[in-house]
Amino acid sequence: MDWARGGYIWRRFASAIKDLYRPLTIDLRGHGESEWDPDRCYTLQTYVEDVASVLDAYGANGVTLVGHSLGGEIAIHIALAYPGRVRKLVVSEFGPSLNKSGLIRLAHDLDAQERVYRSVDEYACWLKAKRPLTSPDLLRYLAQVSLRPDLRGILDMSRICGRYSARFHVQCLSYVVSLRQYCRSVWRNG
Repeated sequence: MDWARGGYIWRRFASAIKDLYRPLTIDLRGHGESEWDPDRCYTLQTYVEDVASVLDAYGANGVTLVGHSLGGEIAIHIALAYPGRVRKLVVSEFGPSLNKSGLIRLAHDLDAQERVYRSVDEYACWLKAKRPLTSPDLLRYLAQVSLRPDLRGILDMSRICGRYSARFHVQCLSYVVSLRQYCRSVWRNG
């Protein structure tokens, strides 16, 4: 599970561990290939319930949950709510607070999620500037799987070329707006 991404972000990792584990990646509602919720119900509790439903559907017990960012928070809440189901928990880049530079970076990253890109290459360049030590092949892969054609304001489907936005439905996430406001207030006043 990951924030602002989808299950696709974990594909290479899942492939690398498939001989040791039975990996399952989940697209949270409003993320990745999932539909955007018309009711805009994007709460921590609904995410926890969604993931628990997936675990139910697979009859999964004694699982190792791996979560990054929001996915880490979801994994922790699942482990608390369903202690018999979770055997191990791996959480990355999630914590109770961020330092000022982390808050600034997060606010800028949230803004970038709303941006429309002219091409996958433009997004790949943005990623490279943010993650200069990451392999160019991996960044290109992330750029390809992280975007969807942006159809906002397009009535003629032949005109979608050159308009890409994140697969993450940022406009509907009220906690993102609150988080962005919190980040900005802390780094302005801090």
